[in-house]
Amino acid sequence: VSLFMGLIPTSINMVIGTLLGILAAVSSSKVDSLIMRLTDIALSFPFMILAMAIIYNIGAGILSMILALTIFGWATTARVIRATTLSIKNSLYIDAAKSMGVSKWGIIKLHIIPNLASTLLVLYTMDIPRAILAEAGLSFLGFGVQAPMTSLGVMVSKGRSLLFDAPWISIAPGTAILLLSLSFNFFGDALRVYYSGEKEVNNFD
Repeated sequence: VSLFMGLIPTSINMVIGTLLGILAAVSSSKVDSLIMRLTDIALSFPFMILAMAIIYNIGAGILSMILALTIFGWATTARVIRATTLSIKNSLYIDAAKSMGVSKWGIIKLHIIPNLASTLLVLYTMDIPRAILAEAGLSFLGFGVQAPMTSLGVMVSKGRSLLFDAPWISIAPGTAILLLSLSFNFFGDALRVYYSGEKEVNNFD
C-alpha cells in the first residue's frame, strides 16, 4: 500500500502539474498569472493539516489518501515545468519552428514535451519518497488505510504500545520506509546527474 500510495498520487500530480505548467508558459499573461496565483495558494496551505481535514470529513481509506495527496500536490511540479517550458520557449529552434509555420500545438508536441522528459523523470522519482513519507505520517496518526488493509505507517503505529518490549515491530517497517525513500532519492539524484551531464568525482583516483 505504501508503494502504491507513492506511485499513483505522484503520477496524477505529474500529469496535472505538467499540463498546468505548460499551459501557463504558452498562454497569455492573464492565464499565466491566474495559474500561478492558484499555484501560490496551493503551496501556502499546510499539507498535513489540509490532508487530515479532508480525510476526517470524507472518511479514511485509499481513495481519501489519494485525494489528500493530489488536491494540491501538483503545485510544485507546475511551477518547475512552467519555468523549464519558458526556457525552452525562448530557444532559437522554437523561433525557427514558428517561422516555418508550425502551430502552437505542434511546437508543444514536437519540441517542448520531449525536452521536458528528463525534468519530468527526475521530478517523478524525487516526489515518490515525499508521497510515501506523507502516507506513512498520516497512517501513523490514524488517518491512513483501515483494517483489513495495512501499510508501513500503520505497522509503525501498531507497534508503539510494544516499543519497549518488542521494538522490532515498529523498527522493521520504519526501516523499510527509510530504505524505500532513500532508494528513490538516490535514483532521482542519479538521473539528475546523468541528464545534467555532471561527472561524479571519484575520490579514489
